[in-house]
Amino acid sequence: RAQDLPPPEAAPGLQWFEPNGSREPLLGLDLLVGQQTGIRPSLAVFRNERSAWIVEGFYGALLTRLGESEGAGVGVRWQTTRGGRDSVTFGPGVDLMFNFRDGQATFLAPTVDLAWRRDFGDRVGCVLGMNVGLGVGLSGYTDGRRRWERDSAAGQVTPLISVFGGLRF
Repeated sequence: RAQDLPPPEAAPGLQWFEPNGSREPLLGLDLLVGQQTGIRPSLAVFRNERSAWIVEGFYGALLTRLGESEGAGVGVRWQTTRGGRDSVTFGPGVDLMFNFRDGQATFLAPTVDLAWRRDFGDRVGCVLGMNVGLGVGLSGYTDGRRRWERDSAAGQVTPLISVFGGLRF
């Protein structure tokens, strides 16, 4: 019978939103400055002692070769660290970004975060780092000029470089 079966468990070593000894933060909020200038909230959906799968969002200015306007994005990132109160974190990820104006370019952005994190106690910390990657155009146009004068953003590539600081909880 179903009520006699033990409850299902997550994959070994991974906890779904549960701290269970994990030192990886659950929530984060970053302020980015550079070709992505804005805020980046994040939520760790799976985490263990030294790594986490993170879902993140972005809202702010996208200042790229594909367009310069207000924009937003969503993505996923795998973040790992060597541990300890002072630690270097490494986080490859991929985001889908949207320009709201200036040609309304949509692009895929594989990026890497390299950061230093300082934990204060068991649940609060700060982070300083750099986000580097590429934006690969999927749709839209490269700028807001008249339709017959603008280029398609599809297939075009732009560098993405930003620095960030933030808090982890």
